Amino acid sequence: MDTLIVRPFRCLRERGDFDLTTFPYAILIDGLDECKGEARQAELLTAIRLCLLTTDLPFCIFLASRPEMAIRTALDPGGHLQAVANHLPLSDKYYAAKDMCRYLRKRFQDLSPRVGNPQWFTEKDIDVLAEAASGQFVYVATAFNYISEPRGSPADRLKIVLTWTPHEGQAACPFEALDRLYTNILLAAKEAYEAVDTHRGNDFLILLRIYQLNSAHAHFDGIQPDILHSLLELESNAAEILISDLHSLVTLEAGSRLSWYHKSFGDFWGEKSRSKDLFVPRPRLCAHVARYYMQFIIKIPLEFVYGT
Repeated sequence: MDTLIVRPFRCLRERGDFDLTTFPYAILIDGLDECKGEARQAELLTAIRLCLLTTDLPFCIFLASRPEMAIRTALDPGGHLQAVANHLPLSDKYYAAKDMCRYLRKRFQDLSPRVGNPQWFTEKDIDVLAEAASGQFVYVATAFNYISEPRGSPADRLKIVLTWTPHEGQAACPFEALDRLYTNILLAAKEAYEAVDTHRGNDFLILLRIYQLNSAHAHFDGIQPDILHSLLELESNAAEILISDLHSLVTLEAGSRLSWYHKSFGDFWGEKSRSKDLFVPRPRLCAHVARYYMQFIIKIPLEFVYGT
């Protein structure tokens, strides 16, 4: 970075024969989370700070990324970027529905000549897609890519997206690209969690699903977080550790309660035909919790049971 950006710019400035006011000062870096490994991500962030942010250079740096651990650590209070960066978390603070509607409306209008009917879509169609996205722009982008596929009818494909209900053997897969994204994120989080020596033997997917369903009171009877940690023989901050690499999809609320940022992620993981090997059936979750309940009961001293 010093060789490619810093030194050449300083040379231009020292020559004095270059109008620096015409120089493009903005540097856009997208997909920082795509750097392989947390160490590489942290190294790049450190290089950006040392070379571009704490010098006399006039650059404005725009970073776009999923909130991976190295990136969150740098931006959190006490992190080395916290004092020099403005953090705009799009997942929970920014409601992008208007932008999504504007995007879809323009894209659909561009398809109108191909359809041969400028009224082939309605504002209600756009609103339904934006609402289903629940703040996730990649959802509407994926939907549009499917709808605009050149070998299909946009009107027919729009109808498929709006009415699609997944089931085994279904030919239409409008959200296949989104499913691949969710699959890769979950697999990476699973690998990182289970690689820690104290987590060996723990099934990441089962634990994450148990915590989420317990938070939603969807299947378990709202077990208190401290009791759930103890019952499953996990750390007191188990929920926080479980979502360390899932902050783009999951939020941790008060009382160690998990919730999905995006409805589409819940739809993906709750349907076996979409999540495939990542799907965890509820009977398996119940069996897992029941096994730990039985172990807990067995450990209770007989004196306590009989009151002697």
